[in-house]
Amino acid sequence: SSQFSKQVASEDVSKYKVVTKDCVAYNPSRINVGSIAIYNEDTPGIVSPMYVVFKCVNMDPRFLLLLLETARGKYEVKSYLSGSVRDSLALEDLKSIEIAVPPKEKWGEIVDILNIIDAQYSLYNDKLSFLKRQRKALQQYLLNGVVRV
Repeated sequence: SSQFSKQVASEDVSKYKVVTKDCVAYNPSRINVGSIAIYNEDTPGIVSPMYVVFKCVNMDPRFLLLLLETARGKYEVKSYLSGSVRDSLALEDLKSIEIAVPPKEKWGEIVDILNIIDAQYSLYNDKLSFLKRQRKALQQYLLNGVVRV
């Protein structure tokens, strides 16, 4: 409901899967377009029964998602997809993907650095949006004769 303006679950949620903090959930038929995420809320939530839900045991889930976003990770996911109408990735196939992983003691550091980069990127995008709106406003002032050059 925080993503949409309405409740998205159906009337009967008895078959829905419960997700708790740090669970990874993905739609097996949409993982190739990025339909995978970590549940970060403290209170449990639910996802559609079609989703696969799991907890990472020997890996930080944030690091797993970062690895899957790399060119190699996308290639590996694509190589394990199966199906006729819509490609799908079973959990067992996801577990079979082999990706070179740096030493465990570096995971947190790498995730932190990438999060800082993402935050900085977001700030630059916000600034760019602001400057574009400001330019548009100034152009309107010039066109309307409010400001003369």
